[in-house]
Amino acid sequence: MLVLLKATGVVSWKFVLAAMQTARGPLGKAFAFLGYISYGLYLVNWFVFTKCDSFLERTAFQLHLHDPAWLVATFIAYSAISVAIAFVSRRYMEERFLRLKAHT
Repeated sequence: MLVLLKATGVVSWKFVLAAMQTARGPLGKAFAFLGYISYGLYLVNWFVFTKCDSFLERTAFQLHLHDPAWLVATFIAYSAISVAIAFVSRRYMEERFLRLKAHT
């Protein structure tokens, strides 16, 4: 339905917000998960992107740096690495402190 709305030039923000707020569908679950790890994602995102970029610049992968498909692939890979680190951070570090906070 959203594709149809974009094709006609009309984007219904109420539809997008309703899709984001529902926890039943896969989109709602994805946004709930991103909300669950949002602080860790905020902390590690810049670090992952800068370190991965510097690594790629020093290796043989620099030949493909300006290819649009390569840029999309690296963005997806960097994002996946950031989400994984943020999840591990939330699960094994942040929750310990949140439990301590709940007991006081």
